[in-house]
Amino acid sequence: RGEGGQGVPHMLLVRQTFADRLTQAPAKLRLRRLGGERARDALSAESLDQALGKCGLFVGGASAMFGVWARGFQQHVNTLPLFDQQKSDKAGGDPNIRYYHSYWSIPPSQALVITVCPPPCDYWNFQLNNHWMESLEYRQRQSVHVNSTHAKVHGEGGKMVTIVVCGEKPRGGVGERANWIDTSGHKFG
Repeated sequence: RGEGGQGVPHMLLVRQTFADRLTQAPAKLRLRRLGGERARDALSAESLDQALGKCGLFVGGASAMFGVWARGFQQHVNTLPLFDQQKSDKAGGDPNIRYYHSYWSIPPSQALVITVCPPPCDYWNFQLNNHWMESLEYRQRQSVHVNSTHAKVHGEGGKMVTIVVCGEKPRGGVGERANWIDTSGHKFG
């Protein structure tokens, strides 16, 4: 039950994380109402108008929130500080996930090289977002993220991960052992 008041469900959010989108199938879900009031009356012009007004407020509010966040992330470009957990939770983030957010900016002929030792956990993911915190294209490009399932690892015990963020697949040097994240034509985000 959500917080819609009077025990009325407010929102249902289903989030599925894929370790490998090429081999895993999306969940098949079926929702069924148990008990409660009878079905609502037919949609009226007045109720549609009210609902569309609420949609507009949601879209405006979400874009304003992400705009404020993006301006805050611009205070630490090309670094990865831990994001405020309370902000994340309040915005609908999973309280069991820790997010590191920042702004990135890379000139076309350069790369951002990130070397990390991911913490021991069931799953980790690195993805590049645009200014509005939208992930870049997953359907046609598999090189816009890297995760614990398919990351190339190196170093003692195979615990280090190097990620190279740039517009063209790196060749030689660090590029041989790195996980490439394609900027998909973006210069910042």
